[in-house]
Amino acid sequence: MYDQAEARLHETLEQCPACPKAIAQLVSCLGGMSKFEEADALIERLLPAANNDIQLSSFFRHKGAILEHCFGPKEAFEWFSQGVELNPQAASFAQLAEAAWQLRKRALACKLANQALARGSYDPFVIRRSMRVLARAGKGQDARVHLIRLAKRDEELPHYHLAIAEALVLAGDSRKGLALARRKARSHPESVVVARVVSRLLLDHEKTAEAKPLLRRLRKLDPAGHEKYVLLTLAMIAAKEGDTQNMLLHAVEANRLYDGADTRSLVETTVKTVTADIQSRHAALMEAQAETDKIQREHEAFKTSVAGYDTTEGGTSVQFALMEGEGWHIEFKEKLPESAMSTAKEVAALSSQENGGTIFIGIRKDGKVVGVRDARNESERDEWRKRVRNIATGIVDPPNAVTVYFNDVGGKTVVKVWVPEGKAPIYYVGGSPYIRNLDESRKATPEEVEEYMTRRSNL
Repeated sequence: MYDQAEARLHETLEQCPACPKAIAQLVSCLGGMSKFEEADALIERLLPAANNDIQLSSFFRHKGAILEHCFGPKEAFEWFSQGVELNPQAASFAQLAEAAWQLRKRALACKLANQALARGSYDPFVIRRSMRVLARAGKGQDARVHLIRLAKRDEELPHYHLAIAEALVLAGDSRKGLALARRKARSHPESVVVARVVSRLLLDHEKTAEAKPLLRRLRKLDPAGHEKYVLLTLAMIAAKEGDTQNMLLHAVEANRLYDGADTRSLVETTVKTVTADIQSRHAALMEAQAETDKIQREHEAFKTSVAGYDTTEGGTSVQFALMEGEGWHIEFKEKLPESAMSTAKEVAALSSQENGGTIFIGIRKDGKVVGVRDARNESERDEWRKRVRNIATGIVDPPNAVTVYFNDVGGKTVVKVWVPEGKAPIYYVGGSPYIRNLDESRKATPEEVEEYMTRRSNL
């Protein structure tokens, strides 16, 4: 677009070499294309041909703008000053005010900014530059009321209201400034400038969800001038949101359409980001897989444990117990101990145990079945039931009801005592707490008692 504008302006100047508007536009056009040497040469050629102070002031301002861009405000300040002396218009004051601020002449900058607003408070260029200076000086609030009054004017020019919106944001009233900008975006859907300025204001305030539709509109309205900017901006938004897929899509498309250093750098950054994201997801997947494997192992162990329980009787089946051997839930005894306290300790420990356990009497520690001799008829078996239940309810504290079964294993009788998990946190014998530890029953430490109490309270 700049190339076409430059060609048309050169044609205009051939027909009217002294046309000030064409000269100013051509200088601006060359500056927009970064052709500062050509713009400066044009100004130097035209300075002697200036017809009046107004035209000469315009040349001085353009000369100052070129010097400011290339060398900084110090080189440009005198040119801006001469421009103001020749033609004290609002735009000249605003331009000089910004240069003065950059040179740390703050009092002068604020004075010039206020003069600019007083002379041209309806000029978008003046509003933007003057408010930038006043806001930096902490005096933006002074102009806020004036800006709100200007915003209420029923002007049809969107640039005017956009300048006020930006100025309100600078003055510290982001809410009113953004509201005004949003209204302009709705009322001027075909304006490139509106889409560009409003999307930038929204992005500056982290409102990316609102800015993205305007960026896409900007790309559609002006693909030649803004497509690259839009793609790069959308890629950066996606990066901040963690959307690596869209980040990569926008970056690759920008690189395909505009093969420049900035797009190549973005693609490289995107690839690194995507790679890191993939590695992070892979690590998370491996961690999840490890957790899944752990759960699967626990599930298999649970199924194996459940498989050992009788469907007709409580507790573990004899066949499973012989296959598994002694452990957390299985205890073998060759015969019923003479000391009732010994059996009581086993019952107490299994009662404290989660899911309880089973005591098999008539099986040695090595798993050999020897059977018991005094459980051949129902009378003897009733005696067994009575003795075991008396231990479980008379010695174990608190009492825990157990069930006694009799199983035939190869012609030998095995007494199976099913001890369900008790309702109390832990069970005692003779005032001492007992727990199960692998294949043995032992006294619990104070710390273990506290742990069992906590476990039960959390159920």
